[in-house]
Amino acid sequence: AGDITIGDNSCLSGVYACSYLGQGGVAAVGDDSCSGDRACYAVAQGGHVTIGSSSCVGTNACKNFKYGRIGDGSCNCPDCCGCLKNSDDSLVVQHNSCNKLGDAECCKSATERGEMNLSGPLAPAPTASPMAQTDSPPPTAHPPTGYYKIKVTSVRLVDSKEL
Repeated sequence: AGDITIGDNSCLSGVYACSYLGQGGVAAVGDDSCSGDRACYAVAQGGHVTIGSSSCVGTNACKNFKYGRIGDGSCNCPDCCGCLKNSDDSLVVQHNSCNKLGDAECCKSATERGEMNLSGPLAPAPTASPMAQTDSPPPTAHPPTGYYKIKVTSVRLVDSKEL
């Protein structure tokens, strides 16, 4: 059993994109996230993870991430945050970061951690420049829509022939 919240257009594409997500733990996924083969496979399994919007896109992008927060627009390439798997530390991936592999990133490779600092609180989400002019109406105070809270009580794997 687990406590899972999934936003709009998340966990919809890729083989096993969100399999085992939140199993025995707590997982919250924003909109347009967890796309790609095994992108969020076993995320928060026995742990607690919050993933922002437009994050964890790519094969194994956030696979097995166990504890922490991933900001908006982060971990968007194959294995970008894959080296952070099964950490017992609460990790924080800031907004718009860890979108490539490299020494100064979250991960150097799928298995080797990079030099980026992953501690501290998640910074506020970036906002549009106050100088930017749009014709959009001002935001309303309505709560977000399209989120579903799912309580998983059991999981049964089936052969694809049964589908």
